[in-house]
Amino acid sequence: MSEVKQERNKQVDGLKGFAMLLVIFYHFFYRYPEIYSQGNELRLPFISKFGVIGVTLFFVVSGYFMSNSSVGGYRLIKKKVIRLWPVYAISITLCFLLTKCIYLPDRTVGFRDYLLNLVWVNGLINTPYVDGAHWYITDLLGCFIVYAFINQQSKHYNRTIIICLSIAISIACKFLTNHLSGGAINCSIYIIDTLTGSGRISMMYAGETVAILGKKQYKEAVFMEILSISLCIYRFSVLYTITLVVAQVLMFLVVNQKIKALAIRPISLIGEASYSIYVFHQNIGFVIIYTFSAVFQGYNLIYSCIVFVIMILWGLIAFKYLEVS
Repeated sequence: MSEVKQERNKQVDGLKGFAMLLVIFYHFFYRYPEIYSQGNELRLPFISKFGVIGVTLFFVVSGYFMSNSSVGGYRLIKKKVIRLWPVYAISITLCFLLTKCIYLPDRTVGFRDYLLNLVWVNGLINTPYVDGAHWYITDLLGCFIVYAFINQQSKHYNRTIIICLSIAISIACKFLTNHLSGGAINCSIYIIDTLTGSGRISMMYAGETVAILGKKQYKEAVFMEILSISLCIYRFSVLYTITLVVAQVLMFLVVNQKIKALAIRPISLIGEASYSIYVFHQNIGFVIIYTFSAVFQGYNLIYSCIVFVIMILWGLIAFKYLEVS
């Protein structure tokens, strides 16, 4: 008997679209002026938190779907690499070539750095990113490695115990990093921490908590919530943790289709294409704004507005013709 294909939840796509808009808004309207124009009057304080909110939402959404996946081990890693790498490789190649043609201060890297980025090794050895926004992909891959292990071993051992072990490793990495200074040991700890999600695994577990709550497994949900919040507070901050809880609430609401406004086509479409938009948008967008500023002798908010639209449209095209293909 064939399985019935579950209808796609457009509100979840809309939540991802909302998160993507927050991230782009942060980069183009706050981060660029902060780096290149020192236009403090254009950097409204509340915009500085948009990036944190958007990225946290992405991790929570990923954690929700990871918890419902039965794929583990090598199969999960292979699936994610096939899904993520092609568009990523195209994006950093284009970004590398563009920043070689049009110099972007502190954002232009060498060919060796590009090759290390291409094979996803740079995040492990602290090599500069071709696009600074791609730290998110490094941490996401680390979280996928953890889930590959959890999903594989859950067939033989208690899932909660394995999750507790991963949290203990994350806490130990942070503790040792704070109390060690340099050397090969510290470098090894950094690699282990990166391969286990760099603390972002707490946000993935927060997404899994939403999935457990949906199954009405309340005791397990409370326990997972305590674990995810405790790790987030230890690895980041109370403010970050508040953002995480808000992201959980939003995820719970969209899973139960309670925020109909997020299901509107433009927002949900951006959500579907969010990965393509994300990997292309930052440094390529910065180059365009920087070029406008050089030609017209000074930064103007309108340049960020133009690039905001351009990079969303380009991301949608990349999604349709590169990612989906």
